[in-house]
Amino acid sequence: MTTMQGITDELSRILATGDRWGSLGGKEAPSPELALDVTGELAAWYDAAAPQQVSVPWFVEWLTFYDPSELWECQEGYRYSSGQAEQAEPDWDPAWVVIGDCSSDPIIVDTTEPACPVLLATHGTGKWAPLAIVPSLTDFLTLLIRWLEFWLQVGGVVRDENGELSDSGRNALFGSVTAHLGEEYRENFGRFVR
Repeated sequence: MTTMQGITDELSRILATGDRWGSLGGKEAPSPELALDVTGELAAWYDAAAPQQVSVPWFVEWLTFYDPSELWECQEGYRYSSGQAEQAEPDWDPAWVVIGDCSSDPIIVDTTEPACPVLLATHGTGKWAPLAIVPSLTDFLTLLIRWLEFWLQVGGVVRDENGELSDSGRNALFGSVTAHLGEEYRENFGRFVR
């Protein structure tokens, strides 16, 4: 069986060897201000293991990661308003790239840093105010691996009879699943657990 450190080391190796990715399936952004900056760990991730559309079990819903060939279209509703691809949202940072969502809450990577911190935001609040939940894409993938290991151990039952996160789920979430993160990241991540 592969160890967590082995998985983390392999992810780091893969993510460190990538090259710039950004063909967007041959599509171009309608304006330079809206172009996606797919660099750093995000570029390496798409180079090495570009997912098709992949869904991962989460607390209530599923996390969905976008197929890179559809990445530009999947920015709709975040980077730009629906049907208005030529006009950026005023409170959207151009360095943010949405790589997936959970119930329309975007999973964002911040491409201003090569490690590509991962942020989460809540949609429908009138203003985008994402919070960093991990310092790098590698840390996010490690978090997902640990979450899935726990999820499999409990047979996917992570909520109690009242629909709340179970004690074992909460203990795992703020124990082994996020043990590799600093306190601020753990607090931010906890805000998005439903």
